[in-house]
Amino acid sequence: MKLLLLCLGLTLVCAQEGNSDVVRSNFDIPKITGEWYSILLASDHREKIEENGVMRIFVEYITLLENSSLFINMHTKVNGVCTELPLTCDSTGEDGVYAVRYDGRNVFRILEVNYSHHIIFYLENFSDSYKLLELYAREPDTSPELKHKFVEICQKYGVVKENVIDLTQEDDGKNIFRILEVNYSHHIIFYLESFSDSYKVLELYAREPDTSPELKNKFVEICQKYGVVKENVIDLTQEGKSLLPGAREWSGLGLQFGELCWRRGGPGFSTFQKH
Repeated sequence: MKLLLLCLGLTLVCAQEGNSDVVRSNFDIPKITGEWYSILLASDHREKIEENGVMRIFVEYITLLENSSLFINMHTKVNGVCTELPLTCDSTGEDGVYAVRYDGRNVFRILEVNYSHHIIFYLENFSDSYKLLELYAREPDTSPELKHKFVEICQKYGVVKENVIDLTQEDDGKNIFRILEVNYSHHIIFYLESFSDSYKVLELYAREPDTSPELKNKFVEICQKYGVVKENVIDLTQEGKSLLPGAREWSGLGLQFGELCWRRGGPGFSTFQKH
């Protein structure tokens, strides 16, 4: 019995600690900046968020501008092609409330945020008279408990459960890539993962048309760490040449990923691994 009471007490303490991380006013706006993932999307006009709907948009990251506006980089699909959608949202002067023009005039507010975990927005469109609620998370997915909580919040704002769409089950057309290492005057190595078609790509670019056998061997070893076999490494130093957009030239690769064209330049070293 004592053990049961102890477990119950610990559960309540953990719950209180979790709730203490959720902020609903006096927002520290710089802390909401950075990378986010779209998790759930809801609207009282469901057609706005269905496939090809104007509000079926996916967040990438949020930046705070010097004038207190938010810059939100998003993307959407236009005729099946991922299209970048940059939005500048002006502060209204109210705590966590912003205005933005997209599909008419919109005002949105932060309902709650856990800066390291999730954020919930409520938006009203005054041009076409509809409501929108969005759940973003710091990771590509979140807990069933948080999703259930979001549905309950939607219902309080007059949006029925049937109008909540789980975007983690959707193809958002996103390709994520990261810099693994760089020597600014010599070479750079990228890792890319496509969530649309489930494949990985690693790329080695150099400032010169070719590079050392040692660096190429190192690249092969890195590929193997990411599950890409040596046989899938292609040496492109004998191929044509073009420029990476920017101030300086890189020798690289032009690749087509589904509907997205990633133009990286000409000669280089690259791999491909289909999941």
